[in-house]
Amino acid sequence: MQMEIGLTKDKTDLMANLWPSHYGTLYDMGIAAWDKLFAHNPGLKKHFGFAENDPSSSWKNDERIKKMLLTEAVNTLGFGDTEALTSFVNNLRELGGLHRAIADGVNPDAFTLLFAILPEVIVDVTSNRSKDGPLSSENRSELLAIWRAITRFMANQVMTGWERNNVPTSSKYLKSYTDKCPNSSAGKPVSPTPTAPHPGFIPEKFRRQDY
Repeated sequence: MQMEIGLTKDKTDLMANLWPSHYGTLYDMGIAAWDKLFAHNPGLKKHFGFAENDPSSSWKNDERIKKMLLTEAVNTLGFGDTEALTSFVNNLRELGGLHRAIADGVNPDAFTLLFAILPEVIVDVTSNRSKDGPLSSENRSELLAIWRAITRFMANQVMTGWERNNVPTSSKYLKSYTDKCPNSSAGKPVSPTPTAPHPGFIPEKFRRQDY
């Protein structure tokens, strides 16, 4: 399993051991990641029902902002469960297929950018939340490389689901899909529709992460 992501067991062990146990960690990571994403592309706010030019931070109270699949990544990759990895990959691909179906006008590059933003956000929050104090420069550098590999893997799976038009079968996404696509065969895969290659735009700051 680790070989598919390019990480050895000692790397995934380090990632799991450094993950903050405080539940507020997910909220902090979600807020920071989406804040950066909206700063780079304010137009994405409208897809969540937020006004693009609204100076308020009301979007930070939205429950959807905290659903980042990061805990699932830690639990799956940190414990080397092959069955859990299969489920994790399926969830990521269904996430891609779901958003292609329900988020009119969203370009898949938004996911590419979000996953490019995440590693630095995760490491910053992990360091701030560490019960042993801020991470050493060595641990910080190593953890950043680990999360870049993980989020690159996650981004690839989401894009695969988008390109293949993966239809959600899990309860996690099925209701959102059937509400938007009532005439679909709920829970059953459909034939993928070819898509044009996307430009893969990533701001200069994030290009060094090899996305």
